Amino acid sequence: MNRKFSNKKARNKFLVTTISIAWAVVGVAFVYFFPSIGEPLDLKFYDFKLALSGFKDASEDIVHVDVDDQASQRFGIWPWDRSMSGWILKRLTELGARAVAFDVLFTSPGKSVEGNNAFFEAIKDSRNYVAATAFRVTDQKDAPLEVSTDKDRADALYDRAWQLNVPLNYDLFRAKSLETSFVPLAPILLSARQEGHIKDIPDRDGVHRRVPMFIRLEDRLIPSLSLATLAVFLGFNADSVKLNQSLEIEIPGEGKTIRIPVDSRGMMLVNWGAAWKAFPHYSVVDLLDDEPNEAKTPRYKDKIVIVGVTATGTTDFGITPLDSRAPLSRIHSNAINTILTRKFITKVPSFPYPAVIAFLITVIFVILAARMRLRIAMLTAALTLLACTVLSVLGFMFLSYEVPSSEFLIIFGPAVTICLVGRIVSVELDAYKASKALERYLSPDLVKDIIGSGAEVDLTTKKRDLTIMFVDIQGFSTMSEEVDVEHVNRFLNDFFEIMTGAVFEQKGTVDKFLGDGMLAFFGDPVPLENHALAGLEAALRMQERMKGLNAQWSHCGVPQLEKGMTIRIGLNSGSVIVGNIGSQRRLEYTVLGSVVNIASRLQSLAPPGGIIMTEATWSKVKNEIECQGPEVVRVKGIDRGIPIYKIFAENVERICSSGAINISK
Repeated sequence: MNRKFSNKKARNKFLVTTISIAWAVVGVAFVYFFPSIGEPLDLKFYDFKLALSGFKDASEDIVHVDVDDQASQRFGIWPWDRSMSGWILKRLTELGARAVAFDVLFTSPGKSVEGNNAFFEAIKDSRNYVAATAFRVTDQKDAPLEVSTDKDRADALYDRAWQLNVPLNYDLFRAKSLETSFVPLAPILLSARQEGHIKDIPDRDGVHRRVPMFIRLEDRLIPSLSLATLAVFLGFNADSVKLNQSLEIEIPGEGKTIRIPVDSRGMMLVNWGAAWKAFPHYSVVDLLDDEPNEAKTPRYKDKIVIVGVTATGTTDFGITPLDSRAPLSRIHSNAINTILTRKFITKVPSFPYPAVIAFLITVIFVILAARMRLRIAMLTAALTLLACTVLSVLGFMFLSYEVPSSEFLIIFGPAVTICLVGRIVSVELDAYKASKALERYLSPDLVKDIIGSGAEVDLTTKKRDLTIMFVDIQGFSTMSEEVDVEHVNRFLNDFFEIMTGAVFEQKGTVDKFLGDGMLAFFGDPVPLENHALAGLEAALRMQERMKGLNAQWSHCGVPQLEKGMTIRIGLNSGSVIVGNIGSQRRLEYTVLGSVVNIASRLQSLAPPGGIIMTEATWSKVKNEIECQGPEVVRVKGIDRGIPIYKIFAENVERICSSGAINISK
């Protein structure tokens, strides 16, 4: 192979590899400086993994009571008189519910004073009620709190807020305003066992995937309704809760501390179940009808009961990873279940681990791909993507680690695309160069088939068993001295056109033109089942087509050409050296060896218009054709006698017309 070409190819590979690795570095920088760049893709893939893993280990301690369509038909359209809420709370307390959370903001005076008072009394008597509140929030650290509600409500909410030490690596959302439409009545806040916020903060695509466990209220914290409910259910106080430096919220569990993983915003990923199937849910009608308490007690005793509004026409619905329309009260039950079952989903930060691992995989692939065949490299890239995807899914399903995938795509994808596209361009250029080189020796159609099929063409120097053909025009040198050069040139062009066509039709290779002759061989670079037979068929076609060429020149006005020309053809088969041979400046795809020399010598001994072949060639075609021989001859440069077989001109015509061998004119 040409060393200059080889060095250029190596430089191209090095350049593509360098650019690919450089992009991988750029990709890591993107991930570091823009950590949320791939978030839309990560969120969708997260939902897929969540759906694929299936909901497991639902806590038996959680139950929903819904103000649904059945309740609306029975008791009227929500909102009801506040006494109904007191009745619900009283019945749940009687049935042994350990914690009752209303996903309802009781911010208005209600429909009647009596109803309000009844509700307030029920809250005082229950000692298990968790009040809900809400805010407008901001992520600005120094944003002042705006208070537009009455002082009693604001003071009550602040007094009941949790006083916790917040490490500096937390950047919790802050309450931007306290408004009458969001903060419950003061008697409710003062009588409730706990209060928690129901502020839902969906992701950018509007899907609820996580819950802010705390929201700052000036220098204090308001827990989420789910965390406040757990405080009542598990019986712990705010004093026993800790936010540690590892972005975990520690709460007392039953016999063991529960560590809730959160991000710097205090957001916990919820391990979601289906909205209507994950937990038992009953209509308020079931709770308030006349069925004996003995039948209802197992449904609610020692349970966490979440009361929410799910009736048609109400607005407490949202999108979750598993449901396009789910009651927002399910946020609290799924969050509580995630904590109680300790089935936490730990999100791995995009930097450094995923980014660094993706970078290393990319570098290894790009380096190895430069040494692979293109198809293997493409398959390896696809398998690498598949493997990383499968590992991400398995890590989520069995270890509950949410490893972002977009970082891998941002780093690996473009770098590998550059690598593979560079390889494809290089292969296409090589194929183009190879096709142009091959077209000097092979037919264009054959070259097209070879390139299109992706077959390997070996042009390296090697030994191979081939059939060699020499063709020469009898007496052409003498004739050319007497004929104008223009006519000589035109005749040779016509001659070589039909000779080359005969070789190409048999998938042979035209080595070179030798003045008024030609060297061709059969069996390389395209392997042939019987290269000797292919060479013989080409020779017969050449002799047959010379008749047409002579007829074409029979009225050219040049007497020497009008009388017609004859050719001699010599064939020999055997082991030769074949391949690109030459210097760095010039290479030639040719054949060398004694087999070639003998074929050259024999050609001059062939009968005019006939064919001569050695015994090595005849032995491969003797079942296809009859020849005259053997006859032993001696040629220059060879000490031994060489058995030869001949086909004379008259036999060529008989063979071609009889169809004894497959000859196509």
